[in-house]
Amino acid sequence: MSWKCVSITFVAITVTPCVIPASCLPGLQTTPLVTAPFSDTSNDGRQLDIILNVTLTPPTTASGLNSTFEAGVMLIHDRTTSTRVLLNGTMNKANSTTWAVSSLGVFVNSTLSGGATNITYQGGFEGGAVSVPSGGLALDDLQLRVLVDHSLLEVFANQGRGRIASRVYPLSNDPWTVSMFATMQLAGSGVISAAIYAMDSCWVDSV
Repeated sequence: MSWKCVSITFVAITVTPCVIPASCLPGLQTTPLVTAPFSDTSNDGRQLDIILNVTLTPPTTASGLNSTFEAGVMLIHDRTTSTRVLLNGTMNKANSTTWAVSSLGVFVNSTLSGGATNITYQGGFEGGAVSVPSGGLALDDLQLRVLVDHSLLEVFANQGRGRIASRVYPLSNDPWTVSMFATMQLAGSGVISAAIYAMDSCWVDSV
Protein backbone atom coordinates (compact mmCIF):
# COMPACT_ATOMS: atom_id res chain seq x y z
CA MET A 1 0.00 0.00 0.00
CA SER A 2 1.32 3.45 -0.88
CA TRP A 3 0.10 6.86 0.13
CA LYS A 4 0.36 10.52 -0.77
CA CYS A 5 -0.59 13.63 1.16
CA VAL A 6 -1.78 16.93 -0.25
CA SER A 7 -3.21 20.15 1.13
CA ILE A 8 -4.82 23.22 -0.37
CA THR A 9 -6.22 26.49 0.93
CA PHE A 10 -9.59 27.96 0.13
CA VAL A 11 -9.90 31.25 -1.71
CA ALA A 12 -6.20 31.96 -2.17
CA ILE A 13 -5.81 29.34 -4.94
CA THR A 14 -2.66 27.97 -3.36
CA VAL A 15 -1.56 24.40 -3.93
CA THR A 16 0.96 22.78 -1.61
CA PRO A 17 1.74 19.28 -2.88
CA CYS A 18 3.45 16.53 -0.92
CA VAL A 19 5.34 13.93 -2.95
CA ILE A 20 3.39 14.58 -6.14
CA PRO A 21 5.46 14.80 -9.34
CA ALA A 22 4.53 17.42 -11.91
CA SER A 23 3.94 14.64 -14.44
CA CYS A 24 0.76 13.75 -12.53
CA LEU A 25 -0.95 17.02 -13.46
CA PRO A 26 -4.21 16.22 -15.26
CA GLY A 27 -5.04 17.86 -18.55
CA LEU A 28 -8.58 18.65 -17.36
CA GLN A 29 -9.07 22.04 -15.75
CA THR A 30 -12.29 22.91 -13.95
CA THR A 31 -13.72 25.73 -11.88
CA PRO A 32 -12.84 26.41 -9.12
CA LEU A 33 -9.14 26.14 -9.93
CA VAL A 34 -8.13 25.00 -6.46
CA THR A 35 -6.81 21.52 -7.05
CA ALA A 36 -4.00 19.27 -5.95
CA PRO A 37 -3.70 16.27 -8.26
CA PHE A 38 -2.62 12.77 -7.35
CA SER A 39 -1.95 9.79 -9.58
CA ASP A 40 -0.77 6.30 -8.73
CA THR A 41 0.15 3.93 -11.54
CA SER A 42 0.11 0.76 -9.42
CA ASN A 43 -3.64 0.30 -9.92
CA ASP A 44 -4.42 3.07 -12.45
CA GLY A 45 -5.91 5.16 -9.64
CA ARG A 46 -8.97 2.88 -9.45
CA GLN A 47 -8.44 1.39 -5.99
CA LEU A 48 -8.00 4.20 -3.52
CA ASP A 49 -8.76 5.12 0.07
CA ILE A 50 -9.09 8.91 0.25
CA ILE A 51 -9.45 10.66 3.62
CA LEU A 52 -10.13 14.40 3.62
CA ASN A 53 -10.09 16.69 6.64
CA VAL A 54 -11.55 20.16 6.28
CA THR A 55 -10.97 23.17 8.56
CA LEU A 56 -12.98 26.34 7.94
CA THR A 57 -11.97 29.86 8.96
CA PRO A 58 -14.91 32.29 9.04
CA PRO A 59 -14.79 35.75 7.46
CA THR A 60 -13.60 38.46 9.82
CA THR A 61 -15.87 41.17 8.45
CA ALA A 62 -18.89 39.31 7.17
CA SER A 63 -21.84 41.23 5.84
CA GLY A 64 -24.14 38.44 6.99
CA LEU A 65 -24.22 35.75 9.64
CA ASN A 66 -24.24 32.77 7.26
CA SER A 67 -21.84 31.43 4.67
CA THR A 68 -22.21 28.36 2.46
CA PHE A 69 -19.19 26.23 1.61
CA GLU A 70 -18.25 23.22 -0.51
CA ALA A 71 -15.21 20.94 -0.37
CA GLY A 72 -14.40 17.58 -1.84
CA VAL A 73 -12.53 15.46 -4.35
CA MET A 74 -12.85 15.02 -8.08
CA LEU A 75 -12.01 11.68 -9.66
CA ILE A 76 -10.75 12.56 -13.12
CA HIS A 77 -11.30 9.70 -15.56
CA ASP A 78 -9.96 11.43 -18.67
CA ARG A 79 -9.85 14.91 -20.21
CA THR A 80 -13.64 15.13 -20.53
CA THR A 81 -15.15 12.96 -17.78
CA SER A 82 -14.99 13.14 -13.99
CA THR A 83 -16.92 12.34 -10.82
CA ARG A 84 -17.19 14.68 -7.84
CA VAL A 85 -17.62 13.62 -4.21
CA LEU A 86 -18.28 16.53 -1.88
CA LEU A 87 -19.38 17.99 1.41
CA ASN A 88 -21.47 21.13 1.33
CA GLY A 89 -23.21 23.06 4.04
CA THR A 90 -23.71 26.29 5.91
CA MET A 91 -21.76 27.78 8.76
CA ASN A 92 -23.32 30.51 10.86
CA LYS A 93 -22.51 32.77 13.74
CA ALA A 94 -24.16 31.13 16.72
CA ASN A 95 -23.49 34.17 18.90
CA SER A 96 -21.46 37.36 18.67
CA THR A 97 -18.13 35.53 18.43
CA THR A 98 -18.60 31.82 17.68
CA TRP A 99 -19.13 30.24 14.28
CA ALA A 100 -20.30 26.64 13.77
CA VAL A 101 -21.42 24.39 10.93
CA SER A 102 -25.22 24.37 11.22
CA SER A 103 -26.06 22.13 8.24
CA LEU A 104 -24.07 19.60 6.23
CA GLY A 105 -24.67 17.35 3.25
CA VAL A 106 -22.65 14.72 1.37
CA PHE A 107 -23.11 14.03 -2.33
CA VAL A 108 -21.77 12.14 -5.34
CA ASN A 109 -22.12 14.10 -8.57
CA SER A 110 -21.84 11.68 -11.51
CA THR A 111 -23.39 13.91 -14.18
CA LEU A 112 -20.02 14.14 -15.95
CA SER A 113 -18.85 10.56 -15.30
CA GLY A 114 -19.71 9.49 -18.83
CA GLY A 115 -19.89 5.99 -20.32
CA ALA A 116 -22.63 3.73 -18.99
CA THR A 117 -23.08 5.67 -15.73
CA ASN A 118 -26.76 5.92 -14.83
CA ILE A 119 -27.49 9.63 -14.43
CA THR A 120 -31.26 9.21 -14.64
CA TYR A 121 -31.33 8.10 -10.99
CA GLN A 122 -31.69 11.30 -8.93
CA GLY A 123 -30.34 13.23 -11.89
CA GLY A 124 -26.86 11.84 -11.29
CA PHE A 125 -26.68 13.62 -7.93
CA GLU A 126 -26.86 11.13 -5.04
CA GLY A 127 -26.68 11.86 -1.34
CA GLY A 128 -28.37 13.90 1.34
CA ALA A 129 -28.12 15.48 4.75
CA VAL A 130 -25.55 14.54 7.39
CA SER A 131 -26.61 14.52 11.05
CA VAL A 132 -25.42 17.65 12.87
CA PRO A 133 -25.68 18.17 16.67
CA SER A 134 -28.09 20.84 17.89
CA GLY A 135 -25.23 23.18 18.70
CA GLY A 136 -23.60 22.65 15.31
CA LEU A 137 -20.22 21.20 14.36
CA ALA A 138 -16.87 22.79 15.08
CA LEU A 139 -15.24 24.34 12.02
CA ASP A 140 -12.39 21.82 12.21
CA ASP A 141 -14.68 18.77 12.61
CA LEU A 142 -15.39 17.90 8.97
CA GLN A 143 -14.18 14.68 7.37
CA LEU A 144 -14.89 12.91 4.09
CA ARG A 145 -13.72 9.38 3.31
CA VAL A 146 -14.02 7.92 -0.19
CA LEU A 147 -13.26 4.28 -0.99
CA VAL A 148 -12.76 3.77 -4.72
CA ASP A 149 -12.90 0.20 -6.02
CA HIS A 150 -13.10 0.52 -9.80
CA SER A 151 -16.77 1.25 -10.54
CA LEU A 152 -17.84 1.21 -6.88
CA LEU A 153 -17.66 4.31 -4.69
CA GLU A 154 -18.31 4.10 -0.95
CA VAL A 155 -18.53 7.47 0.76
CA PHE A 156 -18.58 8.28 4.48
CA ALA A 157 -19.00 11.75 5.96
CA ASN A 158 -17.94 12.50 9.54
CA GLN A 159 -17.22 8.93 10.60
CA GLY A 160 -20.32 7.49 8.92
CA ARG A 161 -22.97 10.04 9.94
CA GLY A 162 -23.58 10.38 6.21
CA ARG A 163 -23.19 7.44 3.80
CA ILE A 164 -23.45 6.83 0.06
CA ALA A 165 -22.82 3.77 -2.12
CA SER A 166 -22.67 4.63 -5.82
CA ARG A 167 -21.40 3.25 -9.11
CA VAL A 168 -19.82 4.98 -12.09
CA TYR A 169 -18.94 3.42 -15.44
CA PRO A 170 -16.71 5.75 -17.47
CA LEU A 171 -15.51 4.35 -20.79
CA SER A 172 -11.97 5.66 -20.66
CA ASN A 173 -9.05 3.30 -20.06
CA ASP A 174 -6.86 6.19 -18.88
CA PRO A 175 -5.43 6.08 -15.35
CA TRP A 176 -7.63 8.05 -12.94
CA THR A 177 -6.30 11.05 -11.05
CA VAL A 178 -7.64 12.86 -8.00
CA SER A 179 -8.02 16.60 -7.41
CA MET A 180 -9.40 18.49 -4.42
CA PHE A 181 -11.61 21.56 -4.65
CA ALA A 182 -13.09 24.06 -2.21
CA THR A 183 -15.26 27.17 -2.34
CA MET A 184 -16.81 29.50 0.22
CA GLN A 185 -19.62 32.02 -0.24
CA LEU A 186 -18.13 34.78 1.88
CA ALA A 187 -14.52 35.90 2.06
CA GLY A 188 -13.44 33.40 4.68
CA SER A 189 -10.72 30.81 4.26
CA GLY A 190 -9.87 27.28 5.22
CA VAL A 191 -7.65 24.31 4.60
CA ILE A 192 -8.51 20.93 3.11
CA SER A 193 -5.94 18.17 3.50
CA ALA A 194 -5.97 14.60 2.30
CA ALA A 195 -4.23 11.29 2.76
CA ILE A 196 -4.62 9.14 -0.35
CA TYR A 197 -3.79 5.45 -0.18
CA ALA A 198 -3.47 3.12 -3.16
CA MET A 199 -5.06 -0.18 -2.09
CA ASP A 200 -3.90 -3.64 -3.10
CA SER A 201 -6.25 -6.32 -4.38
CA CYS A 202 -7.66 -8.80 -1.84
CA TRP A 203 -7.03 -11.65 -4.31
CA VAL A 204 -3.86 -13.74 -4.16
CA ASP A 205 -2.27 -15.61 -7.03
CA SER A 206 -1.42 -18.69 -4.96
CA VAL A 207 -1.58 -20.04 -1.44
